[in-house]
Amino acid sequence: MMKIGILLADKGIWNGQQVISTGWINQLTSKQSEIGNTPYGYFFWRRYLVRNGQRVEVPQMSGNGGQKVILLNNNAILVLTGGGYNQQSHTNDLLLNYILPGLAPMSTEN
Repeated sequence: MMKIGILLADKGIWNGQQVISTGWINQLTSKQSEIGNTPYGYFFWRRYLVRNGQRVEVPQMSGNGGQKVILLNNNAILVLTGGGYNQQSHTNDLLLNYILPGLAPMSTEN
């Protein structure tokens, strides 16, 4: 999962070689539709949180049970695995209360 996150963050480059076109990465991660007021790409959510009154982008791949790959604006990639199938994930609480406060200040754009 981390390798996929790195590949997305690096716009399709792996070990200095373009293995997936930048155009495809851009399409994959760009809004293709909207589900519940949340932009959705190709199996890729354009989610955000509000922290200290500011919008923080948390674009991600998200699966049942808490499996997530989240790309943060300061080049941090967060991989979460879990077993809470068919249950609400606690990811937003973890991000807001523990992970984001521990990272360097982030820009509000992705």
